[in-house]
Amino acid sequence: MKRRWPIFVLVLVSASPPIWAQTLWQTWQMAVAQDPEYVVYQKRFEALSQQEPMALGALLPRLSVHTGLQSASSRILSPQLSGSGSSTYVYAETANGRLASWNVTLSQMVFNWSTLQHYRASQYQVLAAAAQYQAARQSLALNVITDYIQWLAAQADVSVLRRAQRGFAHEAHVVKSEYRAGTTGILGSEEALVALGEVRAQVSLALSRLAQARAALEAITGRLSSRPAPALPRRFTPPVVHSTTQWLSLAWRHNPVLASYRALSYVAARNVSASLGKFLPVITLQLEHQQEIQTGTSYYSIAAQYFESPNSYRNLGNSIDLHLSWNLFAGGSDRAALSAAEARQGEALAALAAERRVIEKDITSNAASVIWARRRIRLYRQSLEVARHAVTTSSEGVRAGLISENNAIGDRQSATTVQRGLNSAIASAVMHYAKVADAAGIITPSFIYHLSLMLQVTGGESVYD
Repeated sequence: MKRRWPIFVLVLVSASPPIWAQTLWQTWQMAVAQDPEYVVYQKRFEALSQQEPMALGALLPRLSVHTGLQSASSRILSPQLSGSGSSTYVYAETANGRLASWNVTLSQMVFNWSTLQHYRASQYQVLAAAAQYQAARQSLALNVITDYIQWLAAQADVSVLRRAQRGFAHEAHVVKSEYRAGTTGILGSEEALVALGEVRAQVSLALSRLAQARAALEAITGRLSSRPAPALPRRFTPPVVHSTTQWLSLAWRHNPVLASYRALSYVAARNVSASLGKFLPVITLQLEHQQEIQTGTSYYSIAAQYFESPNSYRNLGNSIDLHLSWNLFAGGSDRAALSAAEARQGEALAALAAERRVIEKDITSNAASVIWARRRIRLYRQSLEVARHAVTTSSEGVRAGLISENNAIGDRQSATTVQRGLNSAIASAVMHYAKVADAAGIITPSFIYHLSLMLQVTGGESVYD
């Protein structure tokens, strides 16, 4: 069956795997649900996404209201000394009152180049945070795909070797019985035992690698279900239309790490411009309305005469102010800040260029690895057909007495080696394709879902039979 997916083409002979198999899509969802680093980047993005509205607030009008209430009491005494030694007061004043005041101030930044550039930089900071968040998702996805494929490959290797072990055990039993019956020599019996011992050692090593692969997958997902691993696909054909040049073109547009470095270089450029703004004036417009209301009573005493008068007044005021501030000399700190910003811009541009080289290297290397893995798959499949035919022919030759058991055992060993090589080539093709897709920035949930479907499709002649 040939099926065309939006991202890649997978050519497989289809049949349904066991519905209880642990799929890549399920594994990915488990990893997303518990990976702490993924959560770190998610929360970092949520925090940095507030940089833009915070920077925008410095450019918008600011309205402030201040109010106050004050109660006061005062007394003024003016004494006059008498000849008798006692004092009298020829003037006395007592005032009691309450003062209520409030003002409203509206200020607007008319021109502040540094603040404007910081706002523009904040927009790119949000883009950089979003790209880093996407890069964390892709990194997690690539790790899940790699560990999952290694788990499938390790399981397939164990399956091949166990089948070989059963075959060699049966062969050793048959040859030993024939030796006891005198129909074969001791060499054939010993060769079968040697082959059986060798494949047992290989099974032990393969089981160890399977345990390691499962542990690695459990570490990234937190746990694995009891479902078995599905078989590796029988064929894997990535899209031939994606040349290295096309992969690079995708990477320049979609790679999140590259997008992050590009956004950070824009941030650095805006920071240089903001540092230049320190040499320019700052103009601010301010509108203010204020009001004071006092209520109370004043009492006076002059030469033993007493008077009372209200102590109240109301004061209203409005003002319009235009402020210009120009920092003409700051001891060289502004110049130093500008030099530092220019250096950071150069660093950001160099990091961007370095990341482009890394991506170009990864795409070139992994795209070539996918091509060579496909060739290995084709050659191994051809060799497997020859090896199976050789095993069948040698078995018939042994029964007919035309060849020795040693030849038949050697043919079976060769068939096992070819089967294992085919499994390795298929796993290598899938993993290198995932790596080139990661470098191109196209590992999305849709990509993982369709790759999971591909890994669930099996069919054609079994590579393990």
